Amino acid sequence: MRVAMIPTPELASEWGSTLHAKLLIDRLAAAGVEVVAYCRSLPERANPSVRFRQLPLPVGHPVLVEEQIPDSDLASFTSLVAEAVVADHAGRPFDLVHAHYATITGLAGLWVKTLCGPKLVISSFGRDIYVGAARDARYRRMVELTVPLADGLVASDEGVARQLIDEFGASAARVSTIPMGIDDRLFSPENRRPGLREQLARGADHLIVNVSSCFGVEKGIRHLLHATKCLTDRGLRVSLVIVGADDHEDLRCERELRELAQELGLGDVVAFCGRVPHREIPAYLGAADAVVDPRVVGSFSSVVLEALFSGAYVVASDVDSSRGWLSGGEHGVLHRAGDADDLGRKLERILTDGEQRARIRRAVADWPSAGGARLTADHMRDRILEAYRRALASG
Repeated sequence: MRVAMIPTPELASEWGSTLHAKLLIDRLAAAGVEVVAYCRSLPERANPSVRFRQLPLPVGHPVLVEEQIPDSDLASFTSLVAEAVVADHAGRPFDLVHAHYATITGLAGLWVKTLCGPKLVISSFGRDIYVGAARDARYRRMVELTVPLADGLVASDEGVARQLIDEFGASAARVSTIPMGIDDRLFSPENRRPGLREQLARGADHLIVNVSSCFGVEKGIRHLLHATKCLTDRGLRVSLVIVGADDHEDLRCERELRELAQELGLGDVVAFCGRVPHREIPAYLGAADAVVDPRVVGSFSSVVLEALFSGAYVVASDVDSSRGWLSGGEHGVLHRAGDADDLGRKLERILTDGEQRARIRRAVADWPSAGGARLTADHMRDRILEAYRRALASG
């Protein structure tokens, strides 16, 4: 099988959909699939069995809404990618094009399908529909066009699948619900960092960790800061560590969060660590007394699953992407999305209720071999190959 992969284009970066793309490309190549990936920057350690086509793309992510991307840049992205795939297809045909997100990447894939005939599979992790289509009419039109015409759709969770079917006209028979796979090799005892907890806690009794790919409003970090203020007002000595970085060159989102922390009197409580290599993330998650994912939209959150693989105590917002893993309360705690007071109460309990922590600890200890077994990268790869085969067999 020969596949043209159109992922989030900054493959040198380490955020959710980019990490997923690199992991999927590597696992497909290991299974004998010939992959050609079209990108703006190359992975730091590129798989030598994969051909990477580096293109001068004007946009670094398929769904950017914090600033108005010019129409010409969106058009240029789509045409540059489509032209490159079409040229490669002429030399040796692709069986299938796999685009990540149903926006400019999906539109490029649709052009190739229309012109040359290979089947089209589109993955949606939620940002294209919950953020892009909701905040930019151009992205909505792209999703409305590409989703019904795809031969296969990969949804990161059931909520995304429902949106694709109910709101954007996807055929239910063509939708596969496949979460982003987790590289379980990262979660070995050898990846622990002795002394990291003490370093991050800075003398506090409780360490709270948040990992965010960016600081957009959809990540809910402002609510986390207000919830942390609730904890300090109740006398808890906490340290909040935020791992991640602002996508904007002028750091406008990070500056607003730092200013809010100062206004709330949390200047000595909150630490912004910047982005750290993904291979180090398990150590940060494993060091935490609570890992918090307070996002306010249902786009897929790999950090919740990584936290469970790390044996962490998780508090996450009650959105589709987290509800499936935590709704029973066995492996973690859900709070009302966007409700800082509720988040503060749930955090206080998980930090101070020894009985609850012991119960969750027992359940999470079994996670990698139980619930996590169907979330490994190899399992994801096998299910995506099934989705490919169904797309190839479709009429």
